[in-house]
Amino acid sequence: MAGAIFMAWIESHQRLEKSWKLHRLAEELGINAYQAIGHLHAFWWWCLDNAGREGNLERFTPREIAMAAGWNQYCNDRELDHKRDSTNAQTSYAFCHALVSVTLLDIETVLSGDVDKPLGKGTKVHDWKVYSSRYFDIKENTERRRESERIRQMMRRKIIRKMSHTDVRDSTRPYQTRPDQTLLPTDKESTTFVNTQKTQLQKNGDAPPVLQDLELFSVDRMLCNRWMLLAEGWQKAYPGIDVIQETRNAHAWQMSRPERRKKRQAAFLQRWMANSYQGLKGK
Repeated sequence: MAGAIFMAWIESHQRLEKSWKLHRLAEELGINAYQAIGHLHAFWWWCLDNAGREGNLERFTPREIAMAAGWNQYCNDRELDHKRDSTNAQTSYAFCHALVSVTLLDIETVLSGDVDKPLGKGTKVHDWKVYSSRYFDIKENTERRRESERIRQMMRRKIIRKMSHTDVRDSTRPYQTRPDQTLLPTDKESTTFVNTQKTQLQKNGDAPPVLQDLELFSVDRMLCNRWMLLAEGWQKAYPGIDVIQETRNAHAWQMSRPERRKKRQAAFLQRWMANSYQGLKGK
């Protein structure tokens, strides 16, 4: 889901329980194998957030590695010594040394006895890409899908705002309905019809009176601005048809079919007028 939290995870294989690396690590640390499994998984979970896809640990110190695995907490619970120069098995240095000795941690330099000194260049989790690559691939794909969905939602909101608020100047003006007082023009009266429309448009300062009650057409600024020229052209090109009534019919057709509403209303009306004229000629 787009809004769900992506939970970090890592592969945990059944054969780990019988691995020689696990049993040698437990032996060096003086714990049993099942305790070692817990500390390793805590360390690996921490690496998901801090080591990245490459498993790079060169900027971290042995103390931080031991704390990430819960080793220091375990030692504190048992009230063990944590001096930096101690060689006791339950120290931060001993934990990192054990990881290196069983090749669970790859390091290019000699491990320093200073547990607060970064491990240095080339320190990585052994075979990290083998067991974590699927997690990082899925994570990146999920992030890309979320970003694409966010962009789609943003564009959808912009389109809705553009359709709902075509003119900011008119956003605070109450919607006023007026009766259509224009007369049905004939072919000979087309010039008078256009002049009447121009006069009323100048008085209203908004959509032409014919379009004011038509929701889809009144918000189309291109159609409103070109209405007089279009109406005059249709009246001359398609004599005998009722331009005003056909405009209302076209609007009613779209309102009854929301899934088939058009984006370019002027082009839609042009096709509608042509089809109506062809139907009139066929009678």
